Amino acid sequence: MKQGLLAATMLTAVQHPAGAAGMNDALHAYYTAEKSALPATAATGALAAVFGGLLLRRRQRFSTGLGLPFLLIGAATSIGSLAYLSQIDERHASYATLLNESPALYLQTEGTHLDTMQRDFQRIIWIDGSVAAAALGLAVYGTVNNKRYAKGLGIGTLVSAAALTALEMHNRDRASEYLNALHTYAAHTSLQVGGNLTSLSLDFQTAF
Repeated sequence: MKQGLLAATMLTAVQHPAGAAGMNDALHAYYTAEKSALPATAATGALAAVFGGLLLRRRQRFSTGLGLPFLLIGAATSIGSLAYLSQIDERHASYATLLNESPALYLQTEGTHLDTMQRDFQRIIWIDGSVAAAALGLAVYGTVNNKRYAKGLGIGTLVSAAALTALEMHNRDRASEYLNALHTYAAHTSLQVGGNLTSLSLDFQTAF
């Protein structure tokens, strides 16, 4: 009987496995890194938008074409980064609480979230890469045919799209590391639960 009670106690302890501390560290590291990077991204986008605006004020065909994508893409990047920054503390706290109170639900919820993010990253990177390729073609066309507006627009879009592609690839890799940590934690938790269930079964068979 004592062996059965001991096994039951071990099974209850699975709710806070040894891997939980590492998972908690990975969670905090990911969201802290995200939060730390966002102000710089927002500032860079804002500077690009200001630079684009200054180019537009010159009212020349090349500078207008060059400045337009800097203004639009830079502003969108800055606004998007600030919007995410306003939400990240709440999201961080929510997942941290969920991990502490219900590891299984945390694994399901955050796992689904990260899987969706990875698909979104792939789609966005593909789009940005396609835009960069098209912009390169436009820049070449403008250069060959002496179309200054097309040349400027192509160069500005190429630089902006290439920068966004690099940024999204970096973000994807960071999220991928966090997802790998989550998968490791899930496997660790599953092994512990399975091992303790086997122990519980054997102990009760022995006791009775």
